[in-house]
Amino acid sequence: MSARQVNNAMFVAVGGSAVITTGTTLNQYEVGLFRADGTRMTEALADTNTSFYVAVGGANSKLAFKSDMLSFANVTRISHRAYAAATQQSDYLGYNGTSGSIEVFNNNLYMVDVYVEDYLTSSHDGRYIKHFQYKSDATATQAEIAIGLAGSAVNNWSREAKNVSGDPFMTFKAVCNQALDTNNTMDETVTVTKGQKTISIATDYDYNTGTDIAVGDFIRIADSDAAVALTDAVYKVISISANVAGGTQDIVELDRPYQGATGTRTHANDSTQAITAAQGAAADWGVFMTGTAKDHVVGKEFYGVVRYNYSFLSLDQLLLLLMLLQL
Repeated sequence: MSARQVNNAMFVAVGGSAVITTGTTLNQYEVGLFRADGTRMTEALADTNTSFYVAVGGANSKLAFKSDMLSFANVTRISHRAYAAATQQSDYLGYNGTSGSIEVFNNNLYMVDVYVEDYLTSSHDGRYIKHFQYKSDATATQAEIAIGLAGSAVNNWSREAKNVSGDPFMTFKAVCNQALDTNNTMDETVTVTKGQKTISIATDYDYNTGTDIAVGDFIRIADSDAAVALTDAVYKVISISANVAGGTQDIVELDRPYQGATGTRTHANDSTQAITAAQGAAADWGVFMTGTAKDHVVGKEFYGVVRYNYSFLSLDQLLLLLMLLQL
């Protein structure tokens, strides 16, 4: 684990309140500056003859922290920035929910190198390379390539340490631009389990009021029981086992383990939609990758956000690049 260091700090006051007050009472976790008589400091009251203390609000209108008295005569610089929640780095290969596509080459190796730049473990300094890849067939499609790349990434990250949500430090999904259509919502409730390649569908595996989903079709699944979006993950149907559990369930095998939250996806909320094999073959596809929240414990595990760089090349593109370099 890398060491963290702070130089020349008497104290650090960290706030956490989204609501800021203007009086003498602080909200819990709110940070404020006050004169010795308890008057809230303002820019108009600040001068070199003023002393002040820094306070952090606690529960029941009490202070959780109060600094020693400080003098503005000794202040050389003041800066502040409003709190903004940390966001995870995210990138698309190909289709990004609005535009883009994957260039298709038959019998071609697609390779993605991910250069991880985080101090993730104590066994090394955290900077290392992971990759995922897919070898297209003689009649390649974007669907085939995106599904193959997403599956390779999920498998290659499956042995990484998991956070409290059961996710490795990066997650991946295949997406496509096939238009959303409530007519293609699965007719029955779909039950999904994080990390499982099979999903169960109550009574029958149909959509559009009686059209059976078929092996080779695709199913778009929302991350929760809410309407699907173009950026939600798309899975390929590998096999179907009908009339399981005494005829009350049908089991559908997906191309890769389901990566979203465990739960049910209902017809009423349009949270699963079928995409036919023909529609998928004609669509633009992409792969979405994102960092995930790392667990942290104050004083034990440092807080951080996953950072990485990546390169995405196909063998044909690499050979072209090498030829150009030789010219």
